[in-house]
Amino acid sequence: MDRTEYFLAIITFLLASIVYVIGDGDTPSIIVLPVLVLLYGTPIYRLIASMSDLSQGSDQQ
Repeated sequence: MDRTEYFLAIITFLLASIVYVIGDGDTPSIIVLPVLVLLYGTPIYRLIASMSDLSQGSDQQ
């Protein structure tokens, strides 16, 4: 993955965390659920993508 994808993942994570913090108890679940998926899914996605890049790099050598 190139640096642009890392940068976009960081932006997505930070925007989702801002929405989560700003939201109160009255925030509709249709907004909260995707935000939580982004908050928990982005780090997992980055970890899997990094491991995939490492395994592809070791296969080429």
